[in-house]
This record gives sequence, C-alpha cells and structure tokens, in this order.
Amino acid sequence: MRSRLIFIICLVAISQSAAAGTYKVYSTYLWHLQQPNYWPEKHSTLDRYTFAYEQLSGSPIYPGHPENNLADIFGKPDRQAVYQFRSRDAVAAINQPDGGAQISYSGCLIENISSLGNNFSLGYSPTWYQWIREGMGWQTTRGKRKLEPVGFTYHHALAPLIDKDALRKEIAISKDIWWKAWGGNPNYSDHPKGFRCAEETFSIRILKELVDAGYEWVIVPNHHLSRTHPNYVQLHGKGLYDPPNKADQINPPNAGTWYSGEIDGRGSTESVPFSFRAHRAKYVDPATGTEYKIIVVPMTDLGSYRDGFSQQSIGILDTLNAQATHDHPCIALFSHDGDNAWGGGFTYYQEAVPAFSGQAAGAGYRPTTIQTFLDENPPPLDDIVHVEDGSWFNAADDWGHPQFWNWLWYPQRDRNSPGYDFNDPSTYADITNGWAEDFRNWSVIVAAQNYVSTAEQIHLDGGGTVDDWRIQDPTVAGANDAELAWHFFLPALTSGYMYYGTAIDMEVKPTLACNQGVSYAKNIVDGNLNEDDTGPTVFIPQRYPYNPGTTNYGSAYGYRSWVAPSDFYVWTFAHDVSGLTSVVLRVRQDGDGVNPLSNNDNETYAGGASVGSWVDFDMVQREGHTFVSNIYNNPQIDFFIMPTVIADQYWYEVTGYSNQLLDYYVEAYDGRGNVKRTDIQHVFIGMEGVGSPPPGPSNVVPTVSFDPPAPSNCDDVRISYKPGTGPLAGATSVYIHVGVNAWEELWTPDPAMSWDGTNWNYVFSPVPETVQINCVFN
Repeated sequence: MRSRLIFIICLVAISQSAAAGTYKVYSTYLWHLQQPNYWPEKHSTLDRYTFAYEQLSGSPIYPGHPENNLADIFGKPDRQAVYQFRSRDAVAAINQPDGGAQISYSGCLIENISSLGNNFSLGYSPTWYQWIREGMGWQTTRGKRKLEPVGFTYHHALAPLIDKDALRKEIAISKDIWWKAWGGNPNYSDHPKGFRCAEETFSIRILKELVDAGYEWVIVPNHHLSRTHPNYVQLHGKGLYDPPNKADQINPPNAGTWYSGEIDGRGSTESVPFSFRAHRAKYVDPATGTEYKIIVVPMTDLGSYRDGFSQQSIGILDTLNAQATHDHPCIALFSHDGDNAWGGGFTYYQEAVPAFSGQAAGAGYRPTTIQTFLDENPPPLDDIVHVEDGSWFNAADDWGHPQFWNWLWYPQRDRNSPGYDFNDPSTYADITNGWAEDFRNWSVIVAAQNYVSTAEQIHLDGGGTVDDWRIQDPTVAGANDAELAWHFFLPALTSGYMYYGTAIDMEVKPTLACNQGVSYAKNIVDGNLNEDDTGPTVFIPQRYPYNPGTTNYGSAYGYRSWVAPSDFYVWTFAHDVSGLTSVVLRVRQDGDGVNPLSNNDNETYAGGASVGSWVDFDMVQREGHTFVSNIYNNPQIDFFIMPTVIADQYWYEVTGYSNQLLDYYVEAYDGRGNVKRTDIQHVFIGMEGVGSPPPGPSNVVPTVSFDPPAPSNCDDVRISYKPGTGPLAGATSVYIHVGVNAWEELWTPDPAMSWDGTNWNYVFSPVPETVQINCVFN
C-alpha cells in the first residue's frame, strides 16, 4: 500500500476566464461512490433502519445476516482513502487552473461512512468529510467548484424503473443529506445543477422530476445517443444486446465518424461528434402536453470503462478534435466507479488522472469540469435530441439494454421444463406463466409503493405533514407513520440488490425493506380506505420481444440472432389498496411510421393529426400469490422473509400489426374510481417474418463449465470454455480474464488457456474469502 500524498496548492486568480470558442475539445471525470445499506432492518431502539457500523455485529432478528463481509468491504485501504480524501487529492494533482472532477456520492454511502466514522471504525473518523469539503471549496476561473458532487438517487435507485412518487422522494432526501455532509445551505441554494443516474440508467421519462427539482443537466451514456442515428450499425461482436428499435432512431444520421472498440470482448460504437456533444432533451407530459427540457451531457461509454482499468492516452481527444468545431465543441467525460477495479486505487488517482490531464492540456485541449464546460458552451435552445433508454454498456448480461435487463429479467420458462430448447430462443420466455427472481422482487416493490403513497395522501388530506428531512432522518424530531413508511420502504429500491440477483441474501433485502414500510403505512391505510384518493401503482410496462417482427440479439436469446414474430407481449405489475377494477392496454397507430421531435402528437394521450385513435385491450390478470415463492426451486434462493403484500401481473399479447409504429400505455382503475395512466411508449414492428434459428452447428452458443461445479475450501477449479460458433471460434490462442467476488480483485496479466481439442482450459486457485469466480475470454 502506497502512502498518501498531501498536496499543498496555491490557486492563482486569473483575470479573465477562457471565452467560449477557444477550445474544441474538453475532458473531465466523474467518480461514482456507493455502498448500499446491506441490511435495512429497523434499529432496536431508534425509529430508523440500521447503518454499516451496527450491521457489523449482525442482525439480532435474523442471525447471520447480512451475509456480506462489511469489514472487508468498507475496510479496504483504497476505499478508506477514496471515501474520505482521494478524490480531493486527485483534483489537486491535476494542477490545471480549470481542471477538476465530479463525484456522485450516494445518500446510503454517507449514512454508512458517518456511522463508521462516528465510532472510529474501520479507518474512518467523525470528520471523514473534511477533505472533500476542502476540495469543493476550490474554484475554477469561472467560480465553479473544482470538485463537484452531483445530484443522485439517495439509495442508488434506478430512476427510470421506480415509481415517480419514489423518484421525487429519492431526489429530495438526497438534497437533504447533501448539505449535511458537505457543509452546504439547508435551503439548497448551493446545491449542484447536475445529476447522475444510478448505473447511468437514463430515460426521457424522468426529466420532469429532475427539472422540478432544479437540475439543469443530466449525464447520459453516449451510446444511447449513438443508437438513435438511423445509420447506426449493430455489431454483434461488440453490441451484445438488441439492435435499436426503429422507434428510437429519430435523430439525424451521423455525418461524422465512429469511435469504436472493446475491452474483454465487450465494446461500444459511439458517434463522433454527435454523441460527444452536449444537447437538450425534452419530456412531454402526456396529460397536459407541457414540455420539460434539460441539457444532456454525454459520457463516453467505451472510454469510461477503459479508464477504470488502465492508463489512457489522449488518442480519444485527438479523434474528437478532428470532428469538433469551436462553436459546438466535444467533451470526453470519463464516468465510472471510483472505488472499484483499477480505477479505485492510488495509481489511478495520483498518477493516471494527472498524467492524462497534463497531456491533454499540453496538446491544447481543456481539462475542466462539466459546469465550466456548459457555462462556456451552452447548447443551442433548439438543439433538441432524443436519447434511447438504457444504462452504461457493460453491466453484466445487460450491456446497456433499453429495458434494463440486469435489473429486470423477463419472466422465463423453467429450463428443466418440457418445451424449453436451448437452441431455440423462442422457447425461453414465458410471459404468461414464467418467473425470475427480480420479476418477483418488482412485484413486491409495486405493492408496497401503493401502500406508502396512499398512506401519505390520506395523512396529508387529514391535515398532517410529510417532511422530506424527517424521511431522511426520522430520529431528529419524531417522524409520523407516513414519514416512517417512506423511510423504511425506500432502501428496497437499491439497484445492487437486483444487480447481484441470487448472490448470498440479496433476494430478500427488498422484501425486508418493503415489509417494514408497509407496516407503518398500514397504521394509516387500514380502516381508512374510504379516504383513498390515490390511483393504482402501475409498473412501467415492459414488452417482449423488444424488436417484434425483426432481429433481436443478446443474453435473452442465448447470444444469437432471432427474427421474432410481429406479435408481442406487453406486461406490467399493478396494485391498489382498494383493489383493481380495470387494467387496460391502450394502443394507437402512427400515421407515417415516424415520431418526429418537431411535434408531440405521439407523446400525449390526446394525440393529434398524425396519429390514430386508441384501441383498448383488457389485460389478463395473473395473481401475485402464484409467483411469490421460489417456483423453480432454484437452490441459490432462500426466501426466508416473505412479503406482506405483492402485486399482480397483467399482460396482453398484441397481434395483427406489422411495418407499423405504435404508441401504447396502461390505464388502471381502483375500486374507488381513482385512475393511473403510465407514460406513453413507442415500438416499431417489423415485417421480416416469424421464426427462430434452425438447429445445428451454425447456432452452437459458447459455453463455460467449472470442475468441480460447486467448489469449497479453496479447491482448485478447472474453468473450461467451449467456443462453439461464437466470436472466439477458430482462435489459435485464448486468454482468460479472471477475478473474484464481483470483480473486487483481478488476476493480471491474463493467463493463456490450454486447448484439448474441444475446450480451452485453465486451472484457477481461489484465495480465502472467495465466494464467486468471474471470468471472460479473449
């Protein structure tokens, strides 16, 4: 472990800041810092959930939980450093007048580190925040912070998937803990103007909530700008998921070049200069037609992932410089975890970051901050673009999918059941009767959300108050049941619980939080249903397949191309404390197959001249109690905590359309006549025909096996990779990139594997504390 360096710097005021038009290319960083609440159980004596320090000794109610090793997680020297001072030191090391960086520091991480620091535990002190505060006090020549924490969802919730009631609360309580941690103003007057979504999971649907909260810009993954060009080409060897749906390809063709590459066989293709420029995006309220606009700042997906694993050259800046213009410059934003992999260590922060920034400045580029870049180069007011839904490009099994696969897998058929054929992707899904653990988790969250939202409405209508600051810290001034319901429910939205799926006790953590929130909500709701004026809670509708009537690809189809039927399913979850009387899918045909940014006919319920009338379809109900258990008997799952409430699934198969753009949404009514309408979504249906790949060698998917399949006591593990007809078919040498425990530790350099005529093989020797082996091949 290298010792910490203390930098003493003198910031010299510059009389005149750089003017707009001086630079064509800018660069900056965003370091994402997050640790979840690993076991959000109610404190034994306080009206709040427990934090990391209390969880070190385990749960008194559920002995042995959490199963995560918190001492190891929080006690790593690099994490001790970055959570307290290393980002500050890195900004000092950049040593450029306007050089700086951004950090996204979640509310749950602040809670955890504060609890450890207040008890002088695991290397943290009560003043753990002082170095970050110091860095925030440094300013660029434009008077902007050189170290800028950006807005974030408090519990690392996925903004596009959670209910908008919850999104507003997550944003609000994040603001509340922001000023407490960083010494800001309680009226939020000094709160940052930028926002970063957890896992970069962006959707146009969240813009109203961001704008209403005072945010002026939001970071988006730039390959979700690139995929909106009609001349974008899907590369199955790099783009590991569905090609874009034609409904999203409504931006102009890319008139420049493409920045394309890969790491560990996974990669991205990004349009230059379009997806490296700041633009504006809009959300249209479907009920009122009101537009909400925000600046979208692209991160480089490929460059960010590379920056988290190795020293980068300024070649990416040279590529941008060849296409950028002074009146609309480009920015290379490297946004990634600041506490994981190589990008979380001393060498990265104290050597790679200042080296890159120095080389960039020496070549005439401008290391700076996002806010300074935007002050100098605000995008034109009429530069409105579309951004496709999705996350960063390399989340496991998701790869940036517009439906956020890694956090919401579609209901699928039991692989041991009759009818399941590994060689036929059309047999994988079972929308009407299938199951997946996160499918089940979201149904629990939807039901709990309705209880919590209804409790707030009844409490407010009765003359009560619901204050965000008491939701954030209910111990300060005696929170009421509505505030406590929110406090205990919100940790259920933590994305990491679903990212890691069935690992250790992840599958019950959402239920633990939901049950506690519902228990407080019931104190208000039960006995007062005649005061329920809250509409049903309806999950954002999902569709399967993603590209009806045309090509699909990715982990959902065994990494093979599948031309899907034109018929497709729309499914959702819905719940209401007063019961549901109607759940309807509404579908509308577009007149010319295009949803232009120049008019909003497709975006409103009322529609307009370019769209047809709504056609209603009653959705089929599937009761939640039929899928609340571990119905496929997965041995990795132990639902030792069962939910108090669970939502029902609703689905409908849309048939009879082809070569057509459709708008659709779900409308639900409860027993008291309250209504909920979801946002309008769009899908273009192809007409390439129905079918799946024929069986045979042309469709042999790569496979990985382990011997022994269930190792213990640090047994050596033989890892075998069978290339099939995948991207490494015919390779003369194959190397394994291996790590443990969700890539917390990496083995480098990548060792060569041995060929036995069928498989590439490597024998791996686990170290103590190994609970998971991770590997990719190249």
